[in-house]
Amino acid sequence: VDEFSMFARMPAPIRKQENLFEIVTGAVTIQRMGRPDIDFATDFVKKSIPMFCDARQIEQAMTNILQNAVHAVDVPGNTKKHIHVTVSKMSDGGWKVLVEDNGSGLPREIMDRLMEPYVTTREKGTGLGLAIVKKIMEDHGGSLELGEVLYGGARVSLNFPADAAKSK
Repeated sequence: VDEFSMFARMPAPIRKQENLFEIVTGAVTIQRMGRPDIDFATDFVKKSIPMFCDARQIEQAMTNILQNAVHAVDVPGNTKKHIHVTVSKMSDGGWKVLVEDNGSGLPREIMDRLMEPYVTTREKGTGLGLAIVKKIMEDHGGSLELGEVLYGGARVSLNFPADAAKSK
């Protein structure tokens, strides 16, 4: 119900100068504390990444993506649960936050629909998590990409445009 309400009344972002490094690190730290059985690795090109954004919304997007990764690695037989978060500069000057896991991966047959509301692969999922992330990224002029990791698992990328570091 909370996710539906949030999705239905998604407020416009209130942008101000933030540090993308701190937003991503904070979201990873919360997940790491809640799930010490999962290896969370991070890789950042720098510790100060100025971003003109709504920190609360970007943190929500990161939380949704990381929670999906946690659910994906929580499969029977996966004894080395691993989630890797990378923040890097893209060739166009924008920033990419890449979350990769060694979990169950994304179903190819519905991959193109996973960002639609109410589409889920989990029995108790609402199907709103990725729809919310997609909306947040679009509101910030960015994009959300889904893919697969070569040897199993999922790859989710939050792509911020080069002008996200500028005030609007």
